Amino acid sequence: MNVPPRKGAGDSLDSSAPPGAGETICNKEANATKRLLRLAIVLIGCLCAGAQAAERETFNYTITATGTSNVITHPVVRFTYTVTGTGTEMWTELVSTNRNLNFKVENTESGTTADTFPFVVLFTGNASLRYNLVGKPSNLVTRGVRSRMSLEQDGVVLCSADTGTEGQSRSGTCRFDAVAGLTYLVHLFTSGELGEGRASVTVSLPDQVEATFVAQRSAQDQREGSVGAMDGEKEIGPVGVGAFPRPERGGEVSDVTYAIDDDNPEVSTWIRDEAVFARTSYSETMRAPWSATQSGSGSVESGMDATLVSQSTLVAPNADTEWSVVDDNPRVATWMQGRDLFARTIAVDPPSFHSADFRSPQWVIDATETGRVLSYWRAGAYHANAAGLDGFAAGAGPAGAKPHSADFREPFWRIDDTEMNRVLSYWRAGGYQTDPRGADGYAPAERIGLLVSGPFVTSPTAEPRTPDVRLPASRPPTRGGNQIK
Repeated sequence: MNVPPRKGAGDSLDSSAPPGAGETICNKEANATKRLLRLAIVLIGCLCAGAQAAERETFNYTITATGTSNVITHPVVRFTYTVTGTGTEMWTELVSTNRNLNFKVENTESGTTADTFPFVVLFTGNASLRYNLVGKPSNLVTRGVRSRMSLEQDGVVLCSADTGTEGQSRSGTCRFDAVAGLTYLVHLFTSGELGEGRASVTVSLPDQVEATFVAQRSAQDQREGSVGAMDGEKEIGPVGVGAFPRPERGGEVSDVTYAIDDDNPEVSTWIRDEAVFARTSYSETMRAPWSATQSGSGSVESGMDATLVSQSTLVAPNADTEWSVVDDNPRVATWMQGRDLFARTIAVDPPSFHSADFRSPQWVIDATETGRVLSYWRAGAYHANAAGLDGFAAGAGPAGAKPHSADFREPFWRIDDTEMNRVLSYWRAGGYQTDPRGADGYAPAERIGLLVSGPFVTSPTAEPRTPDVRLPASRPPTRGGNQIK
């Protein structure tokens, strides 16, 4: 017995169904599962591809920090010093004076006596004779006692005095001119009976004695010297002979002492053992260039914007630091913002021609093309402009899909000095070529025709152009025209 097969759920009841129609539902479910598996595999593959696409570029960098530091120097200090010598001169000389001769006589005998006192004058000059004569009787009844004095020279009486006979006394002075070498006599006479006479005579004659004199003498000697702080205590030299006092009266100068003075407040001077010494602590602080480098390595994810890689620890001593950086990977651009190091990847496949190369022949940037880039540099900004000869125009404006080939450094849409100088290098060389190692993907081609990509320029005899073009120290105002200024 043939038993007809059972119809499963969803089986077709249409007798006109094609063969195998009874298996359609199961097949659809299986196919849907396969499709889901395939989709999962595709998604996983996309994720893996995305993970693979997120490659990282590694690089080594060197940060250079520049600034200034304070440098302490010890320059040589020059000065003028004066040494003063002070001493004592001692000398002897003959001095005029008076020599006194004293005579005294007493006579107590009766009768008449006569005494003579001779003396010789040694020096010519004024002389004087002082006398005191007394004639005194021995008692009241005795009379006639008399004293008489006279000064004579060669029989000539120069002066005389007499007491009389009444017991009188007399004093006086007589002056005379004494002549050296002559002998003078003083006569004293006493007469009378039973009386006594007395006479006192002082003769003052010119004389000379050897006297010793003392006086202070001084002298000065001025000279120049120099000393530095690193010299410490420096001997400048011996005391100059000009500082030793000279005698003025033919004597000898002794007990000399020295004092020193100088004209520089930064210098101390003194004298020891008849030598001049000096010392200074003077110093000067000057600003000097300072630089230091710091090396390291880093990585940046391809296609990402600016990434903070590191921060420099280099700081100039005077806190006026400027940082710059270089790296060894042409596919990475690095720059400093303050002390922070940023990096990003850059395209190494440049367009066939440089953006500035919009005129024929290609692979040569001429003066007109260079002048157009200069206009962007002068303006301080540029923007996309489809009507422009090179697709750009000077001044701020809308950004395009891709910056100018010269604009390979941030901030974009602004041509800085470094970027402008690179374009000028292509103009000076008379040609350029693609170079993946170049910051902008290009390099000067000094021999036109040796190009990495692009056709040869049919100017084999052209010489490189090296006009004297210099960027100004500061960005000038915008000027019209495409001429190179």
